[in-house]
Amino acid sequence: MSELTDLLSLIGLTELLDDPEDESEASASNYLLEGKRILSLARNKKKRNIFKEENLTVRLCDLKYPLLADNEIKVFQQIENTIKKVIKKELKKVTTREYLIEQGIPFILKFCEGQTDYKIGLPEMRSEERLSEDVSKSQHIITLKIANETFYIPCNPNKRFKNSDYYYRFSPQNSIHMLHTDTAFFALWGICWLNQLKRDSLSDSDISGILKYLLHNISGCLRKCNWEASSIPEWYSNFLIDSGYVLDKSTNYYTLPNEYAQAQRNMCYATPSGYVLSNTSQTARHCLYSDSESVSLDPEEKPMQLSDFNQELIKMVSFVYGDTWLSAKDLLHENGSSVFFCLPYYYEKYIFLSLRHFISNIQDIQEEEKHRKKLDGMVARAYMTKRNIPQKVLAEMQNSELNQYFGFIEFDEEVDLKSVDIVTKEFQKLNQHVFHNFKSKDVALRFRKLGRHHASGLYYPSINTMVVDFRHPDSFVHEYFHMLDDTLGNLSLQYTFDKVAACYQKLVRKTVEDEQKQGTVILSSKGKYNINYYLRKCEIFARCGEIYLFRNLHIVSSLLKPEETKYFAYPDDDILNQYIDEYYTSLFNYLKDLKIDKRKDTYETTLHLTA
Repeated sequence: MSELTDLLSLIGLTELLDDPEDESEASASNYLLEGKRILSLARNKKKRNIFKEENLTVRLCDLKYPLLADNEIKVFQQIENTIKKVIKKELKKVTTREYLIEQGIPFILKFCEGQTDYKIGLPEMRSEERLSEDVSKSQHIITLKIANETFYIPCNPNKRFKNSDYYYRFSPQNSIHMLHTDTAFFALWGICWLNQLKRDSLSDSDISGILKYLLHNISGCLRKCNWEASSIPEWYSNFLIDSGYVLDKSTNYYTLPNEYAQAQRNMCYATPSGYVLSNTSQTARHCLYSDSESVSLDPEEKPMQLSDFNQELIKMVSFVYGDTWLSAKDLLHENGSSVFFCLPYYYEKYIFLSLRHFISNIQDIQEEEKHRKKLDGMVARAYMTKRNIPQKVLAEMQNSELNQYFGFIEFDEEVDLKSVDIVTKEFQKLNQHVFHNFKSKDVALRFRKLGRHHASGLYYPSINTMVVDFRHPDSFVHEYFHMLDDTLGNLSLQYTFDKVAACYQKLVRKTVEDEQKQGTVILSSKGKYNINYYLRKCEIFARCGEIYLFRNLHIVSSLLKPEETKYFAYPDDDILNQYIDEYYTSLFNYLKDLKIDKRKDTYETTLHLTA
C-alpha cells in the first residue's frame, strides 16, 4: 500500500480509496471460500443409501447373504437357502413350551408385524400333538392356523417326513396337516414381505416404481391380446397403459397398434431382468417387450377377459395397481375335498425378484462404502485446496470458463494452462452436444497430479469433488459420469439400471473366469482394483457411459479414452450394447428436459416408472 493508504487506514477511511489490488485479493479470497463451501456442503450429505430407516428393506440387511450370482436360478436358491437357514436356526431355540409362549418366534414376528390373518401357537389336542411327534420325532410342535385350517410344524424334526396329511391306521378319521418349518414360514414370511413393501410404497415413490417394474417381469402373457375397456377395472387399465396400450375409442378396446408397437420396440427393450424407459414422445408409455413375445393386433380378435388368465397373476396385478393386499389365506389351495398349503408360483417369483433387487443394492452399497473409506483415508488428499496458490494460477482458476459448469475450479501450479484451454474447449463441445448444457454448481473440479493414487482420475462422492490428472485428461468423461450418477440421486442404484448392470456383471465375470482357465489372472481377489471394484454399480454406470459415447455415438475426444485402448472392463456384446443405447439415450433425453427446483436447488429425478 502507499503512504496515503496507510494514513487513511489509521483514521478508518479506507473505504474512500478503491485499491484495485485489494479488490483482486478480496475476489481471490472469496473464490477460495467457494471451494470450502462446496466441501462443507458435501460433508453434510448422508451415506449412499436408497432406503428409508423405517422401511422393512433395512431389516433385510440383518441376514447375511452370500454375494449373489449372475444366474437367476442360482440367485433364487441363494436367497431361499439363506432365509430358510435363519428360520431353522430360530426354531432350534424353541426348547420348551414355555419358551415359545414367552418368546414367540423372533424371526417371524420381526418380519410379520401387521399381518393378522394367521396365528402361531401350541397344539390344543394332545392326541394331534402326539401324532405329529411320532411322525417327526420332534419334542416340540407348534401350530400355524390360517382360516379354518391348522398345520402342525415340528421345530426340530429328527425323522424325515413329507408335507402331507397324517393319521394313525387305527384312527383314520383323525388326520392332521404337517409342514416343514422352512416350507411354512418361508411362504408366510414372503407374503408379509410383499405386503410391507406395498405399505412402504404408499409413502415412497421409489418402492412404488420398483413394484411396478418387477410386475412387468412376470406378466408377459397378459400383454399379448386386446382388452375391452368396459370389462376391466381401473387398476387393470392403469397396468395396460404402463405396458404401452392405448385406448381405441372406435372399438373401446385397449390395443397395441402395429406402428405404436414398432415405435416402442425401437425405444424400449426388455428381458426378464429389466427394461429401460423412453422419454421420446408423449404417447409412448413405458412399453415393455421380451424377444419371445408377439402382440396380437387383429382388430377382429375377441377381447380377453380377466377370468381367462391365471388368477394368481391377476391378483398380483391387483396387488400392485389396486387396493388388494396379499393374505395368508392365499397359501391355501383346495384339491377336491382336501386343502393343501402352497406358495403360488407368481407370488414366489415376485418375492424372489424383489429380494434380489434389494439385496443386490444392499451389497453394492456396502462395497461402495468400503471404497469410499479407502478414498477418505488416503494420505495425499487430492480433494483439499492447496495453500499458497500463485496469483497467476489463481487468476486462471477464477477466470476459467469451466466455472460456467462447476462451482469451483482448481489448477495445480504445475498445470500447463495451454492444455487446460484445450480441455475446456473440448468439454464445452461435449457438454453442449451430449450433456445438454448440464451444470453442477455444487461440485468442485480439480486438476492435479495423482501419481500416489495409482489413478488418472478420482471422484469423491461424499464431498462432491471431481479430480482429473492433467497429464491424463482422457479420464475426464469417466469421472464426469460418476459425478452425474451421484448428483442426480444415485442413478446406478435405481431399478431402471438393473438390466444394464446385470448384463455387464455377467460378461465381466465370464471374461475373468475364461482367462483364469487359460492361466491368465486379470484381477486378483485382493487389492484396490479387484473384481468387486469393477462390479460395483456406480463403476458400471461410468464405464457403460463411456461405451455409449465412443461406441454408440462414435465420439472422439481427448477427454475420452478411445475404444481400442479398452480391455475386459468394456465388453463388446450386442445385447449389452443394446441395453446401453436404450438406457443412456433415455438418460440424455432426461438431461435435455431437466428442470431445476429453485426452492430446493436440487434436480428433480424422474427416471422412474410412473402410472
